[in-house]
Amino acid sequence: MKSLVCLAACLFALTSALAQSQSPQNSKPRYIKVSGGVLQGIVIKKVSPLYPPIAKAARASGKVEVQITVSEQGKVIEATVVSGHPLLRDAAVAAAKQWVFKPTELSGVPVKVQGVLTFNFTLHDSDPAAPEAIPSNAREYLARGESRMYKDDAQGAIADFTKAIELDPQFVDGYSGRALARLTTNDLDGSLADANKAIEINPRSAEAYLVRGSVRLHRLDLDGSIADLSRAIELNPKAIAAWHERGVARNSRGDLDGGIADLSKAIALHPFGVNTYKERGAARRKQGDLQGATADFNKVIDLNPNDPEAYNKRGEARLDKGDKTGALADFNKAIELDPNYGSAYFNRSSIHRANGDLDKAAADFVRANEEPGFVKELWSRASLYRKLEEKEISQAIAANPRDAQAYGRRVTARIISGDLDGAIADATKVIDLEPRDAKSYDNRGALLMSKDDLDGAIADFTKAIKLDPKSPLFYVSRGSALLLQGKEAEARRDFDRCLELNPNLKPGLERQIKAIKERRASPNREIVFRRHRTTPRRRDENQTAKHSVGSGLRLRRADSRRGAGDETLSAPAIYAESGRTQPSAHCHA
Repeated sequence: MKSLVCLAACLFALTSALAQSQSPQNSKPRYIKVSGGVLQGIVIKKVSPLYPPIAKAARASGKVEVQITVSEQGKVIEATVVSGHPLLRDAAVAAAKQWVFKPTELSGVPVKVQGVLTFNFTLHDSDPAAPEAIPSNAREYLARGESRMYKDDAQGAIADFTKAIELDPQFVDGYSGRALARLTTNDLDGSLADANKAIEINPRSAEAYLVRGSVRLHRLDLDGSIADLSRAIELNPKAIAAWHERGVARNSRGDLDGGIADLSKAIALHPFGVNTYKERGAARRKQGDLQGATADFNKVIDLNPNDPEAYNKRGEARLDKGDKTGALADFNKAIELDPNYGSAYFNRSSIHRANGDLDKAAADFVRANEEPGFVKELWSRASLYRKLEEKEISQAIAANPRDAQAYGRRVTARIISGDLDGAIADATKVIDLEPRDAKSYDNRGALLMSKDDLDGAIADFTKAIKLDPKSPLFYVSRGSALLLQGKEAEARRDFDRCLELNPNLKPGLERQIKAIKERRASPNREIVFRRHRTTPRRRDENQTAKHSVGSGLRLRRADSRRGAGDETLSAPAIYAESGRTQPSAHCHA
């Protein structure tokens, strides 16, 4: 049976690079970690890998990174693939196991050494392009399926895994491979069925439990996922991917201590996994350990200086610490590396707004929302966050029916699911419990406005203004509703009052007025009204559960449920210039 190495590489993209030496914690350390350069400096015997004919036929090339452990005598006693094309991995491991190194001592004590060797497989133009080899047995179909997965050809991979299963109906690796491929196409039912079949065939297959645990993680069956991943770890305590995925599942369930412990174990087993550092950094940020989070993102950047996500995440942690200068530098770097990185534009807009540079803030905000992937990601996360929150919210309300914050959170969840009537009912409950909260009236007014109940909306906005007459945005709200009713003189008085309180809102307000007039001219044109939040944002809301769930699995993002023709009445400039939060665009991608 194939080792967990191949599966681990499929489950999350593990990238290796130079690793700093670590000092021993006691007089007899088990091993020290060194960079690839140090390994090259102490090598006695090198062996170059053979280029597999099947890999040449498939035109497979590139680097393969192999993590090795060297004994006190200088022999390679363990070799594990970190990354690389599936058709090249076995050859790289076979070569790595034959290397010999000078014995290493630390303070006179012989120690094991751990590091990464990189083998480069290069095809030259002069190499003849051999016809693709036709697999002749189940294992060869498995190999080609894994190769196709590596090339993001999930459908081709599924076809090969299916053929492997036809040739050998008891082929556990075939079912595990197809389960993973189906997972990438969002076929969760088919993926779960394959994982169940693999376990039925071999109940002691750590790989099969790892795959099913990952499938359950994506189905948001967190308890079932943790149980399966725990079984995988029990069967193979060195299953890096199982530790990683269980850490993600525990974080998603709110067990940050347990999640961080699991991710730390994965890092101890494999110190070069950038995605694991990212997950642990995100969890530490949720915990408020901003120093630890920053350290993890620093490590990712050390391992891969061209990772835009690492700079964006470190910028978020720096911003949480109040380091706007450092955060701005990180967001700038993320955008430099990926000019289409919507989340980095959004984050940078918040700094420009805080610095009073409203034109730049508005430009970045608009740029962020021009990126389809960013918008889809936000809505996908919001939907998944709602699913994870639903049980928790219901429990909170059942335990304390007077918990206004819980009702407020359910307003957000019901808006995301499209249940406006339910959202209005919960917003009303918030008002009943906190009748002096002006924002609660403004929020309900916005919901009523979305239902075309303009009289009810105006009544709520008026109440909000009575409770807080110094808030310019409440005047924008009421003026917008009045303008939709055709009461232009009354609306103008509210807009003028808004600008008296905050003249900087003028550009955005003008766009808002233009959008409303266009709506009145085209009554069938849909407008989406977005308001500020119904409850204070919790620290962990910026990193929703699905952002973490199976972060290493290369899944296609769920399609946004937002219609292509939707228009936002609350123009980006209004939010960028006022500091007002747009629920659908506040989660960090």
